[in-house]
Amino acid sequence: MLAANLLPFVVAALAPPLPEPGFLGVHVRAARGGLEVLGLVEGGPCAAAGVRVGDVLVRLGSSRLRSVADLDRALAATGSSRRVGLELRRASRAVRLELATGRRPAAVRPARPARPPAARPPADDVRAELRALRAELVELRALLTRLRRGAE
Repeated sequence: MLAANLLPFVVAALAPPLPEPGFLGVHVRAARGGLEVLGLVEGGPCAAAGVRVGDVLVRLGSSRLRSVADLDRALAATGSSRRVGLELRRASRAVRLELATGRRPAAVRPARPARPPAARPPADDVRAELRALRAELVELRALLTRLRRGAE
């Protein structure tokens, strides 16, 4: 039972680190038909590619952008330092740009674990396992004592 409870922790410890997500350097909000650009990080990939405030991001690579979560998933899938197509709408005109995703600067990089957190077993289950192990330990100590007395 204890091994089954520890399995998620072992798997998480042995899993390779997650790749770093890509970074576009844009501040966006959900808008009709995509994500409206509210601001750009100076020198960021989108600013360098010619994205402007007011543009509406529609697609990153093959991913349709309808929400900020869509953008986060697309950037996680793309990774950093990758060339990708960006489709946007500018004043009712469709525009396609090519850019290289960047690495999130430390100043705006959110703290995140290198691996996804493993599911923690419920505390009651862990306590029950500990009680069972303590009882087994007491029995093993008693058996060891009997064996030592018999060997003398």
